[in-house]
Amino acid sequence: AQLRLEEKRRMERELEALFSAEEPPRSIADYDNLQPVMFELNSILASTQDYSLSFSTVDASQAIVRRSISMSFTTGTYESAKAVLQQLHDFRCMLDSVNVSVGQGEQDAVSVSGNIVFFEYQAEPKAPAA
Repeated sequence: AQLRLEEKRRMERELEALFSAEEPPRSIADYDNLQPVMFELNSILASTQDYSLSFSTVDASQAIVRRSISMSFTTGTYESAKAVLQQLHDFRCMLDSVNVSVGQGEQDAVSVSGNIVFFEYQAEPKAPAA
């Protein structure tokens, strides 16, 4: 019982510190948040030479919806590719299976591919299809 009480107090202190910070924590966007996601992705990827997005079926079987997107983009430098990945990371999504390839010779283009998963909140999960 003492261990549980200590753990509860530790979590309460963490939450208190989190909510008293200068910038409060962000909440998960409500489902269906596709249009703001598309605007933000376009804004982030506009600095690339080209990009491609491929959308998977949305997993809405639970309260936290997962929107998976396969992406690829090309930039002129490693630093600009890193900046794009940092912006994607800061947009509250999970980056997965990221692959970075640096060109050789005159074409020093940097190609990046991977998956992005956005999380959205759904008050009432959809029942799985029978």
